[in-house]
Amino acid sequence: MKYTLYIAVLASILLSSTDSFAQKKKIVSIVIESTDFGTQTLVAVGCSQFNKMFAKTINRYKITDNKYLVVFETAAKHFVLPGGAAKIDVRGIITFNYRKSYVKYCFDRYGLFFGKQKYFKNQQLINLIQSYQYSKK
Repeated sequence: MKYTLYIAVLASILLSSTDSFAQKKKIVSIVIESTDFGTQTLVAVGCSQFNKMFAKTINRYKITDNKYLVVFETAAKHFVLPGGAAKIDVRGIITFNYRKSYVKYCFDRYGLFFGKQKYFKNQQLINLIQSYQYSKK
């Protein structure tokens, strides 16, 4: 009897853990804020300076169409750490909005991203961002 009770308790703990941790975050929208990638500045623009530096020239795109959300989210899985030292000259910010959270990355024109306190390279995502922007002009 004790053995059966032990198995039942262990099974319920494992099942409840799997349900709560295995749930995939559902993406609700993606917001891209960017300025023209060809914009020249005298100094490199950091993530925290982007909105102030380009306040008058920021284009905003909110993506809610599921087919685009899937494509962008898939591309975002291809982040790799850059080799060597990284320095970013920001030209945009992309925000992945989930039901109860969000993840934000700033990016330059060459596919260098900064988010979660790390630098990443992702050529596929930057190409997708550029293609989406140009299709909306």
